[in-house]
Amino acid sequence: MADKLAASNLPPLNSTEGRLLVIPVRNVETWMVWAFRWLNTASAPAGVIPIDENADYKSDPKYRGETKADAFKVGKLMADFDPASPPSNVPEAMKSILKPLNDFAAWAKV
Repeated sequence: MADKLAASNLPPLNSTEGRLLVIPVRNVETWMVWAFRWLNTASAPAGVIPIDENADYKSDPKYRGETKADAFKVGKLMADFDPASPPSNVPEAMKSILKPLNDFAAWAKV
């Protein structure tokens, strides 16, 4: 990450400035599609259409409406999940970041 920032003439990250970097398996749109589906099924896990973390939700036009979910709402939704017992159909890569995201949200008082 430091190399990418330097190559883009951006300042290095400072751990005291409160940042959290999460990296999905393919792209963040994967999680946005999942969250969009979660939010639109009244939080009913059984009603959420599963996603494939290797699918290209970013480029495939049939998912365009689902990838336009409000990023803050998606982040807040994820941060509100209990990392110890997330919904059963949460994407695997998302499960691994729930604890740090939850901690960050508490720190940021979001």
